[in-house]
Amino acid sequence: MSSPNKNKPKKSRASRRRRKSRLLRRWTPTRLSLAVILLLTAVLLTILLWLAGRPQPARHSVPTPAAPVITPVRPFIAPPPASPAVVVPPPATVPAPVLSPWPEEPPASEIEPPPDPAQLPLAPATPATQVIKPPPATPPLVLPSRGSTPVRLAIIMDDVGENLQRARQVLALNLPVTLSIIPGLSHSRTIMELAQRQGHEVMVHLPMEPLGYPQTDPGPGALLLSLDGTEIRHRTRAFLSQLPAAAGCNNHMGSAFTQDAACMQAALEEIARAELFFIDSLTSPASVAADQARQLGIATARRDVFLDNVQDVAAISRQLDQLLRRARQQGQAIGICHPHKETVLALQAFARQLRHSDIEVVPASALVH
Repeated sequence: MSSPNKNKPKKSRASRRRRKSRLLRRWTPTRLSLAVILLLTAVLLTILLWLAGRPQPARHSVPTPAAPVITPVRPFIAPPPASPAVVVPPPATVPAPVLSPWPEEPPASEIEPPPDPAQLPLAPATPATQVIKPPPATPPLVLPSRGSTPVRLAIIMDDVGENLQRARQVLALNLPVTLSIIPGLSHSRTIMELAQRQGHEVMVHLPMEPLGYPQTDPGPGALLLSLDGTEIRHRTRAFLSQLPAAAGCNNHMGSAFTQDAACMQAALEEIARAELFFIDSLTSPASVAADQARQLGIATARRDVFLDNVQDVAAISRQLDQLLRRARQQGQAIGICHPHKETVLALQAFARQLRHSDIEVVPASALVH
């Protein structure tokens, strides 16, 4: 007879197999699918919860551009025009003349006399509010119309030889200015050579005794009334030899010397021997120089207008206008000036005004006969 304890393990193993088979029979495909789905859902939820709990990295935000600030523009309102002011020109002042090393001494008769105040027309009364304009610095020149007979002018610049820079300025002008050079000055020879190279005519400016000598000194070696004919010829010949390129000559000062026929005869004989022309600067209305020159067969002429007795640009421009009027009356005219700064400025303006006119500026030799 078998013991009951020997059948116990077999029973328990059989029961376990039966329980396992019952469980396997319960897991049908549908239930298995649902279990898989639930498992996947649980895993997915776990992942989402884990991601939600993680700290988020900082994001770099793109700044939004600020809206432009529009500033309102105020309209410009022009101020009302100011009431016209009364402009009163300053009183005209005549500058004191600056004398050259050996100044010319034109007599009072050579300066254009002022008009008689009684003959001037009365100006109408000027209203208190009228604007008075000052006169222009350079008065306009009255030029002849095109097609008329050309007016010929010669402009001689005396007292040249000391200021080389001023001579260069004159040679740079668009005018054929004739240079009358005093012999023996610092740059007399140099200026003669410069003028010759640039096609400007040269004259010898002969120093002669003026009225008021010796207080008024014409310079060393001047022709004096106290000299005899031989010495006058010797000095004249020496002056002419220093400027061999000269085509003619005129007197420097000489208001006393040119009144003496015998003294002028001796000087003019040497000028005739050198075959030069002579222009009487007419520093004295009693000069006999031009008449004596014609008697010796020397081509000659007289000065018509001194241009720069008053060293002011406006005054010199008025004298240039006077020279034009004289030329229209006579057909030709000769003006004499000096190497002043104001004279060069006035001649520059004069050259611009003549650019489109029929006025012809010629060397002095073109107007002697």
